[in-house]
Amino acid sequence: MKIAITSDINLGDSNCLLVGDKLASGPKFGQFREAIGRVDYLVLLGDIFDFSISSYESVYKIARLFLNEILDREIASQIIYIPGNHDFEFWHILEHEVNIIKPILAHRQPRGFRWSMPGVIDDRKDDPREKFNLPDVRPGPPDQLAKYGDVFLSEIAVSGADRLIFNVAYPNLYIVGADGQSAMLTHGHYFEPYWSIIGEWLLKVAGDEIEMADPNRRYLTLDEIVSFNFPLNQLASSGIGQAGELTNLWHRLQRQVKNHELAQIRQYLDRFVHEVIDPQLEYKLKNLDPREWITDVAFALLKKWLLAKLEGFSGARYDQHFLEKNAVRERFSNYYRASLKEIERLANLPADRTAEIPTPQHIIFGHTHQPIGWNNNALTITIDDRQVFLHNTGGWLVTKDKNGKTDFRGAAIFMYDSDSGFRSVPIE
Repeated sequence: MKIAITSDINLGDSNCLLVGDKLASGPKFGQFREAIGRVDYLVLLGDIFDFSISSYESVYKIARLFLNEILDREIASQIIYIPGNHDFEFWHILEHEVNIIKPILAHRQPRGFRWSMPGVIDDRKDDPREKFNLPDVRPGPPDQLAKYGDVFLSEIAVSGADRLIFNVAYPNLYIVGADGQSAMLTHGHYFEPYWSIIGEWLLKVAGDEIEMADPNRRYLTLDEIVSFNFPLNQLASSGIGQAGELTNLWHRLQRQVKNHELAQIRQYLDRFVHEVIDPQLEYKLKNLDPREWITDVAFALLKKWLLAKLEGFSGARYDQHFLEKNAVRERFSNYYRASLKEIERLANLPADRTAEIPTPQHIIFGHTHQPIGWNNNALTITIDDRQVFLHNTGGWLVTKDKNGKTDFRGAAIFMYDSDSGFRSVPIE
């Protein structure tokens, strides 16, 4: 068995290096193809479709080209897709298709969404069809090409009688090697504050009022992490990317914040106070009313605080010190604990679907665009007396500063095969 793992391709972003300006292969596609060769499964570990930056129409147009290249060059015949934050909407679309649209078309009652859907590859099994499983999903008949049935993306890359088969898991995929060594794969956005903050606040503020399996827990389950944080996650995935001219404005402001150019944002804050807030405060004496002074001072302080926060803003992308921050490590540790609970649950499923996964000592994730190869053991974290090795896939975007200077931070394609186990191939 051969597996390749990559992430953060960001199809729809003009800075993607795997697709060219005129929808031809991009400057790094040759290295991508050479590093992978031919595999049984290509694992796409999130931020593949960039719905947060481009329209659905544009993203799917570019994705069709890229995925047809995968099929035509016989790089892989099956995809295992784990959405990230920029394509979180894809998980929602898929759940809607499977649990709402298909039952309605079959004149059945729609079902509730499944917030977590783990995937498992176990190379200790002899039967090739049994090596990949979605333990929470009942497989189709043995003669069915797609083991778990078709999802709409399986029709996006078609060449004659051949097509790419898409299997989707979220938010984790577990790989168990032939030697019993296991790795946990996830995109990694839940390690960053924005993508997990609602769940963390709920646990602290209303933990005794929301229905949880164990109200005394200090951390959420994976189901809770995904469902509680759904509103902000969907907003920043497709919500921003499908907002017409607001999308363009948002990304201009985003670039300005990253470059610490806050003049326009300062102007917008002033306008917000004068054009939106002030008309709501109908003080009869206006400038002579003490309440006017108090609100002016309050908004001035709020503006100062917000600008200071933006001035010091540093997102996870390209942050070399992201996992050195105590808050991030605590969030990472809680996510790992929640994943161990999921592994425990999978071991107790009915006999025909049970999954025995050794405790993962390695975690492969993306999101930060800072590659950390398989043999780089410098980045570790100790969780409940377990030493866990952290690896990162990097990303496929080139950055441009305000002067037009470009920079590529690199990617790491992770490979697994039955004979030699895990390794990674650097792309520079």
